[in-house]
Amino acid sequence: MAVDLLDHKIKKIMMVRYFEFTIFNVKYCNLKRNLMIYTFLSFFNSQTLYIGFLKFIDPHSKDLDLDSHLDKAAIS
Repeated sequence: MAVDLLDHKIKKIMMVRYFEFTIFNVKYCNLKRNLMIYTFLSFFNSQTLYIGFLKFIDPHSKDLDLDSHLDKAAIS
């Protein structure tokens, strides 16, 4: 029980750090941003988080097609 709680807290901390790091880098390089998004998805394995993350970092982007990203993620 304690191990599960600790694991959950560590994941929450890592998620927050990852958001901070990625948001900082979004300004500089789209490729880096996309690679980070894929890493983020595979690390947390959550499509809901992934959609929220995309909308959070770039809500008005016209080059992000959420359905195709999720299809690619489901295949891998």
